[in-house]
Amino acid sequence: ADCDLKMATMAWALTVIVACAVLAATTATASSAGAVRDTVPFDYGWRWKLYDAADHSPTCAFDKNITGFTCDLSGAKSLHYTPQGRLLDTDCAKACCSHSNCSGWAFTTSTWHSACYIALGDDIDCHQPAAGKGNVLSGGIRSSIPPPYTDYPYAEASYDDSDWALVDLPHDSVINNTYSELADNRHASLPRNVSWYRKHFSLPSDWASDAVLLQCDAVFHISEFWLNDKLIGRFTSGYVPVEIDLHTTGVLNFADNAENILAVRTDPSFGSGHWYEGGGFYRSCRLVRTGLVRIAPHGVFAPSQGLGKGFAPTVEVINQGSGVNPGSGVLVEATFTVYKLDSSSKVASGAAPATAVSGSAVLKAKPFDIPNVKLWSVRDPNLYTMTTTLLVNGKVVDEFSLTIGFRDVRWDADQGVFINDEHVHLRGFCHHEDFTGVGVAVPDRINLFRATSLRSIGTNAWRTSHNPYRPAVYDMLDRIGTVVWDEARDYTAWNAPDMGAMVKRDRSHPSVIVWSYCNEIECHQDSADNYTQFMFREQAKSLDPTRPTSFNWVQPATEVIDLGVDVHGISHYQTPTYVQYHQAHPHKPLVSSECCSCQTQRDQNSQRSSHDFTAFDGTCLQQQVQWTDTESFIAGTMGVWTGFDYYGEPQGWPHISSSFGQFDLAGFPKAHAFWYQAQWLCRVPLSDAGRPSTKACDVVRIVEAFNPEDLPDTVHVFSSAASVELRADAKSYGTVPLVAYGFAEFKKVDLSTAKSLVAIAYDAAGNAVANHTLLRPNVPASIKLGLDVPSPLTGTGTHLVADGHDAALLSVQVLDSKDNLCVGVNNHTVEFSVVSGPGRIIGVGNGDPACHEPNVVSSRSVYNGLARVVVQVSLDCTSTGRQLAATIDADGNKRTKVTTSCPASIPDIVIKASMPTLPGSPSAQASIPVSGDAVAHGVLAVAAARQHLSAPVSP
Repeated sequence: ADCDLKMATMAWALTVIVACAVLAATTATASSAGAVRDTVPFDYGWRWKLYDAADHSPTCAFDKNITGFTCDLSGAKSLHYTPQGRLLDTDCAKACCSHSNCSGWAFTTSTWHSACYIALGDDIDCHQPAAGKGNVLSGGIRSSIPPPYTDYPYAEASYDDSDWALVDLPHDSVINNTYSELADNRHASLPRNVSWYRKHFSLPSDWASDAVLLQCDAVFHISEFWLNDKLIGRFTSGYVPVEIDLHTTGVLNFADNAENILAVRTDPSFGSGHWYEGGGFYRSCRLVRTGLVRIAPHGVFAPSQGLGKGFAPTVEVINQGSGVNPGSGVLVEATFTVYKLDSSSKVASGAAPATAVSGSAVLKAKPFDIPNVKLWSVRDPNLYTMTTTLLVNGKVVDEFSLTIGFRDVRWDADQGVFINDEHVHLRGFCHHEDFTGVGVAVPDRINLFRATSLRSIGTNAWRTSHNPYRPAVYDMLDRIGTVVWDEARDYTAWNAPDMGAMVKRDRSHPSVIVWSYCNEIECHQDSADNYTQFMFREQAKSLDPTRPTSFNWVQPATEVIDLGVDVHGISHYQTPTYVQYHQAHPHKPLVSSECCSCQTQRDQNSQRSSHDFTAFDGTCLQQQVQWTDTESFIAGTMGVWTGFDYYGEPQGWPHISSSFGQFDLAGFPKAHAFWYQAQWLCRVPLSDAGRPSTKACDVVRIVEAFNPEDLPDTVHVFSSAASVELRADAKSYGTVPLVAYGFAEFKKVDLSTAKSLVAIAYDAAGNAVANHTLLRPNVPASIKLGLDVPSPLTGTGTHLVADGHDAALLSVQVLDSKDNLCVGVNNHTVEFSVVSGPGRIIGVGNGDPACHEPNVVSSRSVYNGLARVVVQVSLDCTSTGRQLAATIDADGNKRTKVTTSCPASIPDIVIKASMPTLPGSPSAQASIPVSGDAVAHGVLAVAAARQHLSAPVSP
């Protein structure tokens, strides 16, 4: 395959392995499982050991210390090139140590940036200056590059791992470490230890003549795989999928009842991100059995661009012949059949001419039309299912189905984005992919909760900052009608195949409308001839010529450059920068790829420390959103920073998470969420093609909390209405007119004896259209346990599915005797337990950026009256291939119960919460419904139903 060839030429691949994108089980499923293709869950029953940070591996030694030297760095390849403070010299050294062809490293710093240069195969030209210090802050050169160290006892098949912990994937190996002020604060002050995973499994003997593939959606960061004592692969991305042909290793055992041992070392101790990246097998894995003539990983391309006319999908075919060597050429036919989404109702079909395949080849269908096509859009995201079938001598040898859609996206330099000839002003948020308690191993239904929560405040765009996301997220966004800015992680010449892997994996998603090379200063780590840019562009355009390319550019306005992208993205600049660029490049479309970094904390009236933020920063919102939201030649923003708070990148210890989100780390809405709802939803006309399909709305929200221990004397109100009145009991503090992007401010508000605080919103005619009431809470008296996911109120369905992975999100509220939320209550601990049913607790949280309590436990203190618990279903009676998983996995039925069929009635999961530190030790229970019907209650089925939310769910 094209990607395989490029990977093999890169020095950082230890063996000839396939590191291209992998067919994700959430994106497509085999149409005839058990016949031409078996897909088996490989997530259950991994033995896991958290190792110490040093891992007892040999120290990477450099013969020559070049600290203080002057070096010519123009020829060295820059692996990292990031703003000062985002990168450490130790990261630079580790980057060189982990690279199989790195001869030296040099760490530099300046006013604007710090940079890490590593030389691949060539020496760095350095000399010691006659006087003073040179341009290298620290660095080293090694005269010879040792072979990668592999002598690990844990990699040996005979190693006794019987006392290791048993975990299921996805699994974040870092999130349950102990917070430490000594650990890197950028990465949430959690030590990033090496982890080892070991998998015991046996295979059916009738698989011996077939292809057996290990597919993992991603492993972070440096991962090394041993099978039955043989090193079979090493991967360095951490974000693109991994596939290993196990059948070509020569050591796979198919004998009856014979055990295979897969040992994997994962090293997340450094990464290229300046935020929390987690570690380990944080995404899913599977085993796939196919014939030796098969569809390549992500080999099917169904172009979304167009109106269903002249549709010409392609399929990449691999022919491995017999054994390891490719066959001499087999005549392969391919058919493409389009159905209504998730149904057997055929819409259209086409075929590719029979082609002789030896090794690999791409077969392209003769163009055919989709009759009466229903187009994909923000408001009406219509989708189809396409099944690709391979035939040899008239016999089906492989078959695969995936979700597709049709739309026409046009970027205009003067007017922005058009979808199906309708103007769509982009209103989006940036994201990192972690969540409270579970780290980066976020269950799909919680990601759906994140997507629908933002949809409820008007968003129509999602930026995958700063890396490709897990496959299911794109499937959800396809179904709810949110456009995607898909972004690569590392912008260097040798990471160009990773760009290709992202494009190849995601190119059939109609929601994806642009490919992004890089983020901010990382976009500057190119050679003088822009070689990296050309490599990235070649990867994108060769695999998908239908979408534009872009980047998230940040530099002084005088340094804005082009880099050959189709759409220019700009980060955190005011309107004059856009005007300047538009005047210089009048034919280049412009978008705000990132903006508006306003920081707040939920219900915080005053700061507890210098690192805290209050609940209000409306001035920041008012100024920064308008920079790019009001000019017609700017396509809008992909990219308010951020939708949700995330682990890492805080303001400094004791904080361990950020405060940029409109929702906190635990998913509770902060006041700023309602400002966006007012401006991006309620004030937007129903006829706007970029507005989510919700009903007309009016919103009003008091920002400050009614906290008797910390009463505000200035109160702010967000609203979509023409004016707002504030009342404390019967006293009115007047009515304030509102303008677009504005807010109301009421000073000298006396709440010392008030029992209630009410904001009333009025339309232009003076009619009251909405109100928000806060009541003074008394002493805590009880707790309430509520089910937020799944819930129709959050657009996340009504049931969990018994698939071994689905997860629920519950909230605890501390209430007074009249059921008012006790906002000022902190530090009281809630204890959780599973009373009955097929469930387990996998994480807890409260949204406090300074909370240092463990994450994967069954208790958590409340923050401003609220806490969270994440509960996962522990029964799998619905997943495809589970019957084989039950026999293949040696430990697969020990933590998650895998059964061939679901019981007639699956009991609810009953959760209990108690707070023994309050008088009377109040407690509460909640039930989580569980279903065996994945067709009706599966995450993607719920997403496709597009339940329209009228407001963020807030206690």
